[in-house]
Amino acid sequence: MNSVGIATACMNRELNLAKAIPIWLKSGADKIHIIDWSSEVNLQQFIEDKLGVNPKVKFFRINNKRKWILTHAFNLALSSLDTNFIAKFDCDHICKNNFLKELDLGKGIFYRFNFKDNKIGTNGAFICDRNILEQVNFFDERITTYGWDESDLFERIQEFAKAIIFLDSNLIDHLPHTNKSRTEEQNLRLEEKISCHLNINPHEFNTKSNFFKNALTEKWTINSKSGFIIKNKKNIWNNQDFYQKEYFPSNVVNLSILLTIEYFQNNQSNNLNNKIDSLVIFKELLEEIVEEDLLESFSKQWELVNAIKIIHSSEEPLNRKLIAKKLKRNFVNSAISEEVSNVRLEFIENYCTYLLCD
Repeated sequence: MNSVGIATACMNRELNLAKAIPIWLKSGADKIHIIDWSSEVNLQQFIEDKLGVNPKVKFFRINNKRKWILTHAFNLALSSLDTNFIAKFDCDHICKNNFLKELDLGKGIFYRFNFKDNKIGTNGAFICDRNILEQVNFFDERITTYGWDESDLFERIQEFAKAIIFLDSNLIDHLPHTNKSRTEEQNLRLEEKISCHLNINPHEFNTKSNFFKNALTEKWTINSKSGFIIKNKKNIWNNQDFYQKEYFPSNVVNLSILLTIEYFQNNQSNNLNNKIDSLVIFKELLEEIVEEDLLESFSKQWELVNAIKIIHSSEEPLNRKLIAKKLKRNFVNSAISEEVSNVRLEFIENYCTYLLCD
């Protein structure tokens, strides 16, 4: 009989997780692996205080991650399991009792839910032969913001799956959450400004932007360099050495935003005669963000100047990544408290993104 494990990842949605786990334990799953992506509360402690300890449920906490990145967190969760099949659930997905055991799971088959016909919010759930996920190298880790991550994965899986089967929508449902919660843990200031300017849903804007990033670069494959796929499953619970190894080129990132602006202006604008040049929109809103950050406080500007002076006095050869790393360290380390440090970190990330790394 095939073994099935549930993989999920969570950041600050402990209340939904507390409701979902008792249902998952009745699903027929052999194992449940949960990645705690730097939640404000310790998920394992919170859940075990409420539900007790269950040998089927294992937690793995990743510390010091300020922003939610689905592809990174779920690659850890998915690759940590050694079961024949893996069910990917969000922490707000719930399912019918024993349905994982009642499914006639076939080798080389990918099972998913059709977002056009099924309940809203269940499209991201799937059940897959573990070997297929390993062949496609799981999620594309270059996608670090909301949108297109699952569509890209499903597209690549088609090349390796013997068949794709759409499951009955009655097998799954989801707990309610707000649209804002999808992206509230991500840094999307530029995308949010542009979508607001165009009067476009920010989630649609970011999904289309990630689509273009993906389309303009080579596909994520087994040869791509992952920083979050676990190779040695015996020692996974003590390893914290996870970091991103591959990125979309900065010119691709900028071009994808321009193409997204162009797409929505051409397809959802009510008045194409008053269409504004996409590059003008991009530059104006980018300048707004930089000005807002730089003008926020005199102390920030002064510390930033000092950080840049330290960098230029260094004898090391300078490149964009090195500059960004040194700026972040020098600027943040000068903070008088952790709260100030966190605010400065967000500032310097914006600064590096829109000035140094563009």
